[in-house]
Amino acid sequence: MRLLVLLGAAAALLAVAAVAGGVAFFVSRSDTVDLVTEAPALPTGTAAVTPTGDVLHFVVLPEQSEASYIAREKLAALPATSEAVGRTNAVSGDIYLTRQGLAASPPSVLRVDLRTLRSDETRRDNYVRNNTLQADRFPYAEFVIERVDGFPTSYQDGQEVSLQVSGIMTIRGTARPMTFDVQARYGGGTLTGVAHTSFRLSDFGLSPPNIAGFVTVEDEMRLQVVLVARLEQP
Repeated sequence: MRLLVLLGAAAALLAVAAVAGGVAFFVSRSDTVDLVTEAPALPTGTAAVTPTGDVLHFVVLPEQSEASYIAREKLAALPATSEAVGRTNAVSGDIYLTRQGLAASPPSVLRVDLRTLRSDETRRDNYVRNNTLQADRFPYAEFVIERVDGFPTSYQDGQEVSLQVSGIMTIRGTARPMTFDVQARYGGGTLTGVAHTSFRLSDFGLSPPNIAGFVTVEDEMRLQVVLVARLEQP
């Protein structure tokens, strides 16, 4: 009988330790949010490209670009929230500009491969990818640029400018208008920029991740897109 009591007590202690360990893990793993506040510096040591023609075609370089989401999540057992950050370099697209602003055609389109989003927690990634985004069926978020406000009338290479870029964002088959605040610079055939915005998942018909009795994610989410694009000659 005494042995059974001891075994029962040991099992209870192990269960408590497991729960406490799980709580500590989720509390301690609040991601670091490294927001970029300036357009990336222009590369050095590369051959400059002289723009020609009326329409300038820039191709996004995925290896130097990054898209990130920042969301607030809450463990059910705790009063405080923490930040979750997911990132991917699978950013592609084409931007068409004139010396006066956005070109009327072809359309300027940016795409992010949602299947490649990664955070520091695999279970979170799997849930977001498979349930929230259904990325196997809808692999890309797509942003079609429709307007650029604040385009400078005169420009000096390397100068950083503040813009607002508006267009239509499509996520999981639902299209909604969206505007980004952008810091951008150009020089030597390279265009760089960092764009920020926020939106609600429910605006796109998405249900914020919610694992009953365990963790919930807030509806509002922030986006950051860092772009580096290279001028293509006609």
